[in-house]
Amino acid sequence: MAMENEPMPYLTRDELIQRLRASGLRVTQQRLGVFDALVALGRHATPEEVAEHLRRDFPTISLNTVYDTLETLATAGLIRRADVMAGPLRYDPNTEPHHHLVCRLCGDQVDVDCAGDEAPCLEPSDDHGFVVERAEVTFFGICPACQQRGHAAPARRP
Repeated sequence: MAMENEPMPYLTRDELIQRLRASGLRVTQQRLGVFDALVALGRHATPEEVAEHLRRDFPTISLNTVYDTLETLATAGLIRRADVMAGPLRYDPNTEPHHHLVCRLCGDQVDVDCAGDEAPCLEPSDDHGFVVERAEVTFFGICPACQQRGHAAPARRP
C-alpha cells in the first residue's frame, strides 16, 4: 500500500484530460466528475457509491450514466475494474500493477504491494492458447472493521 504521505498512483486531472483526448474521447463534466468521485471515495467503489457521491454536484445524474462512464473509463485504461469475484463489481482509479486484499465477509477491497523479495506465481504453467495480458494476486481474509464487529480472523497457516 502507499505510505501515508506518499501520493496515490492516480491520474491527475490534467493527465486524465490528456488521456481522454488521446483515446478519442470527449472531455465531459460527467467523465471528470465520475473519475473525481472515484478518487475522492478513496477505495474500490461500486457504481452505486460513485453515483451517490456524484449527486452532490450532479443531482440528476442517473445510475446508468455512471455505469456507462465507469465502463468507458475502464475500457480506455484510465481506471481498472476491480473484479475479484467477491461481491459487486468495483472500480479502482489506481491503474498501476498491484494486488488486492479482500474481506471475505463484507467484500471491502484495498490495494497492496508485494512484500519481500519472492514474487508469487504470475506465469501460468500452460497458457491454453491465451495471450496473457496481466496477472493479479488476491488475498482473502477478514478486514479490521469486520473483526471489530466480532468476526474472528482465521488462524494463519504456517
